[in-house]
Amino acid sequence: MNLKIGDRVRCLEVVDGNRNVVGRTGIVKIVEDEMIGVDFQQDVSGHTLMGGEEMEEHAAAREGWWCYAEPLRKLNTHMVNK
Repeated sequence: MNLKIGDRVRCLEVVDGNRNVVGRTGIVKIVEDEMIGVDFQQDVSGHTLMGGEEMEEHAAAREGWWCYAEPLRKLNTHMVNK
């Protein structure tokens, strides 16, 4: 799947032991190689998604998580609003 910054996604499975991301929706904030930084905009026992060229924070404390593309599903606007 080809995800890009700004895409709305849903996580369908546990990622690196974090069960709090399962079923949650978020916004892709950073894409680095095989990893996708998702801001879930709620506490998922995560972190601030520190990364990018400037090594800046891309999510509020505990709201970001690095995910592989496989468990993420891109959502369209109609799916998000339901």
